[in-house]
Amino acid sequence: MKLFRILACTAVIAALNACATATSPAMQKLYAVETDPINHWPAQNQKNLTVLQNDFVAHYQANYANSDVGSDYADLVICDLSQERALDIAGISPDMINPASPADGNVKNESTVTYEPMTIRSTTAGCAALANVEMHVEPNMVVNLKRLPYDFSYPVYMSGSYTKHTRNKVNINNKWRTSDLGIARVSVKRYRTRSEISGFPYQQTSWEHSQTLKQGDVDISRFKEQPMFIITYFSADNDDYKNITLFRQTMTNKTGNNITMRWTNGDDFMTRTWMRNGTILTQKNGKQSGLFVVPMGDQPSHVYCKDEGVSVQYFRMDGDYDCVAANESEFGQDGVYMDPILRIRKSLPQTTTPTPAIAMQASAPANPTNPATAQSDTNTVSDTASECGKAYAARKACEKLPGDPFGLSLKLCLSQVKKNFGGLNCPLSF
Repeated sequence: MKLFRILACTAVIAALNACATATSPAMQKLYAVETDPINHWPAQNQKNLTVLQNDFVAHYQANYANSDVGSDYADLVICDLSQERALDIAGISPDMINPASPADGNVKNESTVTYEPMTIRSTTAGCAALANVEMHVEPNMVVNLKRLPYDFSYPVYMSGSYTKHTRNKVNINNKWRTSDLGIARVSVKRYRTRSEISGFPYQQTSWEHSQTLKQGDVDISRFKEQPMFIITYFSADNDDYKNITLFRQTMTNKTGNNITMRWTNGDDFMTRTWMRNGTILTQKNGKQSGLFVVPMGDQPSHVYCKDEGVSVQYFRMDGDYDCVAANESEFGQDGVYMDPILRIRKSLPQTTTPTPAIAMQASAPANPTNPATAQSDTNTVSDTASECGKAYAARKACEKLPGDPFGLSLKLCLSQVKKNFGGLNCPLSF
């Protein structure tokens, strides 16, 4: 599956002319090293995962230090498969790693990927089945995930590497700016086997390591590049829960455990992720849905409400993870919330000089105010609004980076937005 990968969004930032000193408290916190205990998990009340978490810890302690995913796969035979087929089975095919960007989007993918030979091992019967098996597709933000069918019964070991030069063009203020995010070599090992856990007949363990070969527009040399360890547990056919993924990763020097659950609710395919920092994100059929909780350090968390990927301006919480729309006239009543981005616009004083609107999609914000036409205090408000608009457009551009099925590029991208705009009084989910 996935681990939520890191590396991007930088020319966007470089073009926005904001800076933070390396000695500022915000930058010190960004670069600070934090490591959670291996048995520490994000709080959630959706499903008891104690058995799975204990199994994850046992596998991690047995294999992570060896940069491996098991030991008994050496007895499997090497399958005679084409490179294209092998990449599909491993989940790192070009359409997963480097998909084309939408024609009408504000981010254009100009990345390139080269592959080293991929090795697939299984039993003799398993190799024959792999040659013709139809991959299962799961809805997912940015790019859908491809997997072997949940009930594929043969053991499969996958090992390979690819090198990606991540380059994008991003539309900011109606100008296309090139973002070179550097070159990285990603090594992948996966091992799908039968599970000994009741209700989860199969599991797949993954080890992934991204190594920067050439830095891009942003200096990331102070971020440690630690391998990621992931186990996805596949449930029985009659279970609403399709799979549960536990993973441990290091993002901007912060190491900890994370959880993703996938299940069906009627005709809808649901995905929910709990991150170590307290972020909670839900998807319905591959689009962001429900409450989106973003921790803000020492400040209260920002809470958004999403409906099919669109922000709901006024809403009520419905339990821990869902929300329902409310009328603007209800705002001020107990339990009625306003979208944090909308709050920016509402809080800015009205002036004779048009205040730049905050972009509500990943598009360019309005043109900034001409300082010659307003008083000094009005300029300050307008400049802040303009910078907030730029920051929000940059953040939304991060969310739409192509070729980032595991979310790693998104993480670094957001950290760079925070680095450049963290000093603004903007309620943004950096």
